[in-house]
Amino acid sequence: MALAARIPSRLKLKGLQGKYIFRKAAESLLPRQVLDRPKRGFVIPISEWLRTDLKPMAREILFNGGADDGLIDGKYVDELWRKHQSGLSDFSRPLWTALIFRLWQRKFMHR
Repeated sequence: MALAARIPSRLKLKGLQGKYIFRKAAESLLPRQVLDRPKRGFVIPISEWLRTDLKPMAREILFNGGADDGLIDGKYVDELWRKHQSGLSDFSRPLWTALIFRLWQRKFMHR
């Protein structure tokens, strides 16, 4: 990181093209179509995970230990959880947000 911080900005960007040094270094290793393609996003399957692999852990964190502390409306989370688990609706975003908040809360607030 210290090395990257010392590199002048004029070498990091060329016009609107970011990662200029990386692209120059990779020119001999990667095909042109890879180097020149637009940026792509990466989506994780949170909706599916909350119905399968993460379901037991998420349920325990959302509904046990601190669930009734008044910071998150437990009845509302329960309603979203049931609707999400039915597979008819996708409430993964608010459920994920509540889950991450509860994990943060456990780590930093309950010491």
